[in-house]
Amino acid sequence: MRRTRRYIVYVILALGCILYGACKDPYTPDLQGKNINYLVVDGMIVVGPSTTTRIMLSRASALKDTAKMIYETKAKVTVEVEGGGSYDLVESPIGTYTASDLNIAVDKKVRLKIATQKNDQYISSFVPVRNVPPIDTIASYRKNDVFTVYVNTHDPSNSTKYYRWTYEGTYEYNSQWYSRQVFNNNDSTLRSRPYSEQVKLFRCWKNLVTNSILVASSERSSVDQIVQEPLQSFNRDQIEISVGYRILVRQYALTSEAYDYLNNVRKYTEQLGGIFDPLPTELRGNIVNVQNPAEPVVGYISASMETTKARYFSRPSYSTFENKCGFATEVLDQSKAGLALYFGYDRGYPVFLDPEEKKLGVTGSFRCLDCLQLQTGGYNVRPDFWPF
Repeated sequence: MRRTRRYIVYVILALGCILYGACKDPYTPDLQGKNINYLVVDGMIVVGPSTTTRIMLSRASALKDTAKMIYETKAKVTVEVEGGGSYDLVESPIGTYTASDLNIAVDKKVRLKIATQKNDQYISSFVPVRNVPPIDTIASYRKNDVFTVYVNTHDPSNSTKYYRWTYEGTYEYNSQWYSRQVFNNNDSTLRSRPYSEQVKLFRCWKNLVTNSILVASSERSSVDQIVQEPLQSFNRDQIEISVGYRILVRQYALTSEAYDYLNNVRKYTEQLGGIFDPLPTELRGNIVNVQNPAEPVVGYISASMETTKARYFSRPSYSTFENKCGFATEVLDQSKAGLALYFGYDRGYPVFLDPEEKKLGVTGSFRCLDCLQLQTGGYNVRPDFWPF
């Protein structure tokens, strides 16, 4: 039993690393060749209009004595309402099961039912659908030159107490140089690049998702209020705050049991490095294998309404980010022969070295002119929600 508990701890630590990006260093626990194949259930049941329930299923398996997550695909996943009614989730993408706009009343009890491709049956305990108050504000503060986004919320009815947040972040970043001109190899001249092309090369955006377990409680306070709860932080030299940053925050209410579970997982993933034995019962979750109740299952299902709020932040005045993709030198010979030597057949690319655009320069890397090449996963189509 002690050995089994130890392996579950390994899986939970791996879960925190993989799902929430909580590990600063690669986490490869020594599983001593044991046959570990635990189901990992991540997500919650979200009800109400314009909401999406998203459940990710995977397996934590031992492979060459290290932990690895493998998607659990082609399962049948259902939200069941106590007393009758059910909603099927659809798999998309692989291992992720979703359903939108679940019409379930607050305080109704629901559970998750999973039937795997191998016909293993899993169910969660019934949990109440919790109401959640609006988000009051999203703002930022500066501490030790770190830019931190935080959330404020409160419940006048004093009944929420336990909160969880997720977010979707988007930031703009720019190429180092604005590419206004293109060299024509046919006649060794420079022509103006179409404005739409200039913008697409210069302005890019990239999305971020929640990379940690974000929970808080007002249980020990006389009022049900959360003040300046940190959501995300950036050092002042990071590209994420070099131009502008927008965050969409989703807020949920938890039961005390769900809060305790997530908070314990968060603590474990923040304190990697040791072996925790025995395993606290709070980390066993509320999901069981119907055929084999003794089988460890990682995860905790809760249910909540959802409230959202978005906020845009301009580059803070103390940001020190500098795009140092490459360097450029002045073009000293602007005759056709000189331009051909500088720019012919992609030997270099024209840029302006001064704001007045009078000093022509050359840089050797097109990557410094194309923001898509600067960041993996970036895109150059302005999001509809972007303010400018």
